[in-house]
Amino acid sequence: MPVFMLAILSAMAAPAIAQDAPRASVDGATFAKRLSDRMMAADADGDGRISAAEWAAGGRAGAAANPARTRRFAMLDANKDGFLDRAEITATVAARLRRVDGNGDGRIDATERAAARPARTPAAATAD
Repeated sequence: MPVFMLAILSAMAAPAIAQDAPRASVDGATFAKRLSDRMMAADADGDGRISAAEWAAGGRAGAAANPARTRRFAMLDANKDGFLDRAEITATVAARLRRVDGNGDGRIDATERAAARPARTPAAATAD
């Protein structure tokens, strides 16, 4: 088989192999930034805080309110002003990092991610 054919086949197989490999661990700061960014994506009007309506819509304009998201917002809104601000998001992210980092090494590995992921049931899948 010509060398260039081997190269093409190898290139085609690489994405499939990479998908099967577990993701590498990530440091706590990167984990926290990613989570914070995902939460702030709900800030549809860009004012730096998330309203109850923005949170309920999950960052999707026109999305129907989700009761589970509404309850979660109420839990996260520590000062009960109807908005999640940076301080509340930072506190939420820090608490999540402490829960997920099971061995306390400041890194989140594939085993810790899997352990922290809730069991998915049909009801849980629709609650997100």
